[in-house]
Amino acid sequence: MTATGGNVLVAYDASEDAQAALEWSAEEAVLRDKGVTLLTAVRVPASSWGYEAVPHAQQLVDYEQLAREAQQVASLRLRELAPGVPVRTCVALDSAAHAVLQAAPDACEVVLGARGHRLASRMFLGSVSMHVALHDCRPTVVVRPSQPDGPVVVGVDGSQASTAALAYAVDAAARRGAALQVVHAWDVPDLRGYGSPGLSDEEAVDLEAGHHAMVEAELAAHLEQHPDLDAVAVAPRGHPYDVLLGLAKEARLLVVGSHGHGAVGRLFVGSVAATALARAHCTVAVVRPGTYPC
Repeated sequence: MTATGGNVLVAYDASEDAQAALEWSAEEAVLRDKGVTLLTAVRVPASSWGYEAVPHAQQLVDYEQLAREAQQVASLRLRELAPGVPVRTCVALDSAAHAVLQAAPDACEVVLGARGHRLASRMFLGSVSMHVALHDCRPTVVVRPSQPDGPVVVGVDGSQASTAALAYAVDAAARRGAALQVVHAWDVPDLRGYGSPGLSDEEAVDLEAGHHAMVEAELAAHLEQHPDLDAVAVAPRGHPYDVLLGLAKEARLLVVGSHGHGAVGRLFVGSVAATALARAHCTVAVVRPGTYPC
């Protein structure tokens, strides 16, 4: 497999969602002055393997040729969308998720469609997109229909993952001339049913002000480098799932970190990121700690 050399890596399988990913990768390459690496993975079915698990050579050639033909069409489309942007192509006879993860370390960013051709993936979120986005070593964008003039929304919680997500979101908004919403959703458990008094209105106001001040301080460091950025920090009371998914309806891009403060998140993957990938009504970028800037 050819190294991507810091390109935007886009997984392409000729599906409708892959076309959307292709368009996003073209825009991203122009904005970031990068090339595009077009990766098509073809998983050879078991029926193509002969005696002692040796694949039939001609069938492998046929599968690769089909992939190359699809890539030729995609390459032409990329050159229409982004004239002058270098385009490299790569075919892997491998599962899509494994092929992308193998190529990702040499990329600056990975772009995927929300779903592929498989029936199971059309029922929900594509398993390839979910798997790659939550395990990739680079910022990963899962493309969905979004509001073209909407803001970039980023969820922050003070973790290393959200610090990387905020840096990515600031850059994405600045390059696109988009507004930026930096969101820290917070809440406290309601223990009134357990004999504990609930949070008073005054206490809620004080807590929100404290959270808001922390988010503004984190954003301020970025505004020094981007003084013209139309950015706002908000700290609404509510569950992060509900708050971010609500804002995503009017967003062009939702950016989340892949790990939060929760113990389960630290062990595997941030649940907010997984929920955003499964349910957000816009394009979602997942940024792991230490992956941005790359």
